[in-house]
Amino acid sequence: MYQYICKKCGKEFKSYKKTASFCSISCRVSFQHENFLLESKKLIGQKFERLKVIDIKIENHKTKCLCLCKCGNKIWVDSYRLKNGHTKSCGCYQKEIAQNNNQHYLDDYRQKNIVENTHIGKISKTIQKNNKSGIVGVYLSSNNKWIAKLEFQKHTYKKQFNTIEEAIKYRKELEEKYFKPILEKRKKIELYEKSLSLLKQQDKKISKNKWNKIAKENNLLSARSIEYISQEKFKEILNAD
Repeated sequence: MYQYICKKCGKEFKSYKKTASFCSISCRVSFQHENFLLESKKLIGQKFERLKVIDIKIENHKTKCLCLCKCGNKIWVDSYRLKNGHTKSCGCYQKEIAQNNNQHYLDDYRQKNIVENTHIGKISKTIQKNNKSGIVGVYLSSNNKWIAKLEFQKHTYKKQFNTIEEAIKYRKELEEKYFKPILEKRKKIELYEKSLSLLKQQDKKISKNKWNKIAKENNLLSARSIEYISQEKFKEILNAD
């Protein structure tokens, strides 16, 4: 039989084991709990991403940390979630990511579909099944008059005619005046974006002359046109020789 001193209570005790640290199970459990609490307290003051530990508690043999988030909110988090990086904030970080993604989507949608506060899809409407004229915006009214109508940027242009030919002619004149400049501008934007996209695919910066050759083969903008539209993008991609 061997004689030992208990690490918890300090009493002397005897045991048949070659190594023993505690005189009883209660001393062992109490010592482990105190040691666990001591190690847990070391977390106080530490920062994990946006969270700073300001207090701890032991619950169901697990360490829970009271954290102060960068945004000012307080939240209880399991310590292992902090250590493995699973929890980075009180939830504000995920909200910011979602907002940024939504804003990116909206910006991308506006860039592709909106020109001068005009939705390109609204301009290119399809003909309804009950349309008897075969032309968008031209229809037969209840009093047997042909109506030519066009809506553009919160304005409505509308006239009635005795013949379908007159109504179609008026509608085409309105499209030429209001829709055509928008559609042409959109084509220029698409051409510019396509040109930049192809430029970025080049392995290295290329000269103006080499790009002009590529642009001519692919019906894209010349180096001079790109430079005129955006000096910053031009210097970013092309050599200025």
